[in-house]
Amino acid sequence: MATEAQHFARRWFHNQPQPSLLVLTGVSGCGKTHTAKGLFRFALQSSYTAFQKGGWKRGIPSTLFLSWPETTDTFKAGNYGVVDDCFKEGLLVIDDIGAEHDPSRNSADKLCQILTRRERKFTVITTNIVPSAWPERFDVRIADRLMRNSVVVDLSDATSYALV
Repeated sequence: MATEAQHFARRWFHNQPQPSLLVLTGVSGCGKTHTAKGLFRFALQSSYTAFQKGGWKRGIPSTLFLSWPETTDTFKAGNYGVVDDCFKEGLLVIDDIGAEHDPSRNSADKLCQILTRRERKFTVITTNIVPSAWPERFDVRIADRLMRNSVVVDLSDATSYALV
């Protein structure tokens, strides 16, 4: 995971989005969120330098970190403004997809919209759901988008650091 995170950070810094999506999947406590937050902090702190190096022609890249369960709760309240925000960001980190409680599946529709519009834009996703269960748990469309132009780091066999 550390190696893929480092490669992702390098591609982001130089604005070379091939591949542009990093999906971290695995058991609770294996470091997915910690790594995603580290990438977010790196991008936030180095965005001005990245722009000065010339890879970012449209201005200083912006960053956004979302907890998907909390974002889903805002959807339930009728607030969808964050979806538009997701389209604009230079780097978007969405933490813990699959942990939301959404029987209406409205959040799945919004996630599909976000992933579709962010194709070839830097995005990090974390989830406890194993890749083989994505089509059933999320939706076939979301599973497809999680595999496009992406690196999937599967830590399903890792042990929770709390249990070691």
